[in-house]
Amino acid sequence: MKKNVYLLIFMVFAVVSLAGCPHIAPILNIDNEAIAVKGNYTMKDVEKAIVRAGVKLGWQMHPKEPGRIIGILYLRDHVAKIDIMYDKTKYSIHYLDSKNLQYDGKKNEIHSNYNGWVERLSHNIQAQLSAINI
Repeated sequence: MKKNVYLLIFMVFAVVSLAGCPHIAPILNIDNEAIAVKGNYTMKDVEKAIVRAGVKLGWQMHPKEPGRIIGILYLRDHVAKIDIMYDKTKYSIHYLDSKNLQYDGKKNEIHSNYNGWVERLSHNIQAQLSAINI
């Protein structure tokens, strides 16, 4: 009986300890994602679609020059900053900087929530781009 109590205490301690550990993963960069839009559209149309996609998800989108947008996401005390490069056929999303996301510059790892934010942004960019000629 005493052995079972110790086992139960150990299991509870292990679960509580693991629950407090941050989930770290390699940084997700999206490279040369195809823009599958047919018809006549401009670089400005692509820019507007990317900005709309980001703003819809809470990103602050800052066009810097044709083909480049800086996105910043503020969530509580977390900050993620990305560089979005695009043309009429593809776009890329790359990590720039972060705050309170356990970024490790040596292993190129970050809290896994960051990757989810980037994936959702990419999916929303695709949705906004598909609506260009509707």
